[in-house]
Amino acid sequence: MGNENKIENCLASFNTEYPIYSLALRGDKLFVGGGKPNQLPILSCYSIKEKEFKLVSKQEFKDNVHFVSSIAIHPKERLIACGINNTEEAIEKSDDGNKSCKIFKFKNNEFQLINELHSLKGDALNDFQNNTKFNADGTLLLTAGTDGLITMFDTVDYKPIFVRDQGESVLDTHFNETGSLAVSISSKRLVVFKSANGSIVYEISNPTFNGKKEATFAAARFGHGLSKNKLFIIANIDTKRSILCTIDLSNWEKMHSKSILKSNNIKKIDISPSGSYIVYVTADNLIGLIETKTLRVIIRVKTDELTNNDDIITSICYTKEEKEIIIGTDQGHCKLLLLERTRESIIKSVLVSVSIISMLCILVLIIYTILLSRIETKTKFTEDYDEL
Repeated sequence: MGNENKIENCLASFNTEYPIYSLALRGDKLFVGGGKPNQLPILSCYSIKEKEFKLVSKQEFKDNVHFVSSIAIHPKERLIACGINNTEEAIEKSDDGNKSCKIFKFKNNEFQLINELHSLKGDALNDFQNNTKFNADGTLLLTAGTDGLITMFDTVDYKPIFVRDQGESVLDTHFNETGSLAVSISSKRLVVFKSANGSIVYEISNPTFNGKKEATFAAARFGHGLSKNKLFIIANIDTKRSILCTIDLSNWEKMHSKSILKSNNIKKIDISPSGSYIVYVTADNLIGLIETKTLRVIIRVKTDELTNNDDIITSICYTKEEKEIIIGTDQGHCKLLLLERTRESIIKSVLVSVSIISMLCILVLIIYTILLSRIETKTKFTEDYDEL
């Protein structure tokens, strides 16, 4: 479907007074992280019941700076892991430096700090932990930062199992369905490694398209459910094209490579609960939905009807529904969206299809008439010649 479609009205929404930079959902609780530069980071919790958001808790954190850069929720316990930098003053007072990974227990609708971990190379406050992920059973915690450092923690005692260096800012990370593998993405490097010891099992560096055009990686997701044997990779060419590539996890061979966009770049993706769909967000806030089985884009949505023109979508996450997502923006807008075509857009598509078919029929009729006319003229000339 090449044209942009309207979608059903927003199912629910709310506004914050601060930019949103991270979202995480578990059950009916949505955790929102954000904050303004050089101000206190803010962590909030909203309940979602009957398609309505309700603020449950909101907390600002002293001795910390900037914003909550990433969030992950433990799948079994009431624990939240976040990327939050300490202030310069707090770092100077402490011998431990910048412990940029914070572990909170959410109890009695309050965020109780229970642990702080080192997840960055040094104490530079211009670097931050922009990736935080628990594996499916919650036994592992993966962190990665803009400084390229990747750390795998054991969640029993939160001791590092191993540390890896991506070599450049990490853009995306993800666990496979069993948690045995993890993938890390930076602009020029994709690495799949074992969660147990960090050993590399698959790697691509300096990607090119058709062996000629330079590309940059943007995001990656392991499939699960119906697509559990695949790794989905998004790469961008210049600023005008996005490619989706699938890797077969059984032999690490490329299965498919397909152009998804020819006039834009994808910056973020997420995969649906069943593994049947991938949702993406582009640099200019276009949202799209891809079938993982066919790699076909089934819907594209311009978000100017959903957000203000100056909004930038900073985070997305799936709900438990296949076509429901939550988006957060740098202007503090958060919306629950149903990615389905409206009756209006369906009728419009049908009318457009009917119009195209009608035009083709008319064109065929015109061509037939012209050809018939030429045949008759040729026959007449032949008869006249025979008479001579």
